Amino acid sequence: MSDYDVKNKQKERMRDRSLHGIKFLLAVNLMILLYGAITIFLSRTGISLKIFIGAVVCTMAMTFLMIVAVLLASGSRVQASALCLLICNYLYLLGVLAEVTSTGREAICVAIKLQYFSMCSAMLALTWFVATFINVKIPVLIYVIQYLINIVMMGVIWNIGNGQLFYRSFQIDLNGETPRLILEKGPFFYIFYGFIFTLVSGLLAMCLYRLHKSSGINRIRIRYVICGICCPIVNMSIRFFGLSKGYDISYLGILGEVVCFFFAFIKYGYFNSIQVTNENILKYAHAGILVVDEEQKILFQNDVFKKTIRLIQQKEEINEKQVIERTIQNKSFISECQGKTYEITADEIKECGYTQGYMLWLNDITEHYAYLEQMKKLATTDGLTGLNNRNAFQKNLVAYIQEESFGAFIMMDIDNFKIINDTYGHATGDAVLQELGNVISEIIGTEHYACRIGGDEFSVFFCEIMDPKILSQKVKQIADRFSEALLKVNLPKSLISFGISILNSPMEKKNFEQLYREADRALYLSKNQGKNRHCFYGQ
Repeated sequence: MSDYDVKNKQKERMRDRSLHGIKFLLAVNLMILLYGAITIFLSRTGISLKIFIGAVVCTMAMTFLMIVAVLLASGSRVQASALCLLICNYLYLLGVLAEVTSTGREAICVAIKLQYFSMCSAMLALTWFVATFINVKIPVLIYVIQYLINIVMMGVIWNIGNGQLFYRSFQIDLNGETPRLILEKGPFFYIFYGFIFTLVSGLLAMCLYRLHKSSGINRIRIRYVICGICCPIVNMSIRFFGLSKGYDISYLGILGEVVCFFFAFIKYGYFNSIQVTNENILKYAHAGILVVDEEQKILFQNDVFKKTIRLIQQKEEINEKQVIERTIQNKSFISECQGKTYEITADEIKECGYTQGYMLWLNDITEHYAYLEQMKKLATTDGLTGLNNRNAFQKNLVAYIQEESFGAFIMMDIDNFKIINDTYGHATGDAVLQELGNVISEIIGTEHYACRIGGDEFSVFFCEIMDPKILSQKVKQIADRFSEALLKVNLPKSLISFGISILNSPMEKKNFEQLYREADRALYLSKNQGKNRHCFYGQ
């Protein structure tokens, strides 16, 4: 791949990421607008006390269940911070419930203080939570500053109803079904909410940055956390701008946060982290991996599979869907392209006894395939001459005879070969054997069978040749070519004796052992008649 193609691919990847980021931001903004509109509608139209209390209690129950779920989950760095954040939210809801069920001014003031104290603590917990969740180290100085600001704000909030720092005036309208606050904001009210909005904006910016750098399940989790952070902020904004007309329905923000955290923590298994580990294994495995459902819809595929499947598609001239179908149907698919051999295998993914999908594994088996071919060759080939060994020759010939075919079985050996070994050495003897093997291979081609029986003995089977004249020409051709080859490479002159057994027709019912014995007897006769000749069995 050229540098130009690489740069284009990088640009396309960046463009796709930007589009995904824009879509996500638009979706979050739409959710915030819709969520805010519902909140304002409920607050302005008013809701009955029983419904209000029931909704708060249900939200508290969900928050409590979420706390229990986090406690029971496997330990992780983010577990403690998530617990602190959820507990602060639970205490805030307790303050909301106390506010709507109280009738006295002092009791309502205590409930509101509990809410604001919980908010201060929640901001510390949220900072800790985001830092651990997205794995960003926040300087200790930030925590110290935040802690000091919270101490000052708590001191000011403690005097709500008496002083004028947080609220200049503090009145409660008890004429409706639920208490309605009539407030005039003081300077510390603006400082408090300004501090919260600044802090949350910074935390959201860090989350969005990490979102851009993340992928897979972790990316989905961060999206849910961002939405979870935005939910209570929407309610706080409505409360800050006085859009709720004094009614406190901020519990809806916590409800949205708990739901989003449920998806981030429980559904996508953050605390267990097995899911992310599995995805990393799939993503970064050396093998190509593809997961499809029962309808063969692709659920996941790693980069190795994506890159290799393109090569296979071009070589086989089929699309990815056809490759998947063939692999699932046949349990495996092998393709050779660009000098490599690839194998795709399919395993069923079962749950409760039913097939839920398939996992396809793509491996480069070039070395393994070459090794198997080498082992196969070693098991069937004579290492010195390159001809078949006796076992492979016998196996092929038995299969040929069983097809009711005919031909001629020839045995041959080199005359006085022991003298060659003793006179010139075994290296020269091996060279002579190799030349004979080369000559036999050239003459018989791929239409007939040949092997080295052992030592200086060789066998040839000419398929569908029975005419003694033609066979005589064949053996003479082998002997002449052999002499010429030895002369060219300055090897000692050697002669060959032949024994021939003919399988005239399938009706003779001769097997390999019988043909071998007959050709061997004919070879023995050639030796006794002076060598350097050929004899036919029975003649």
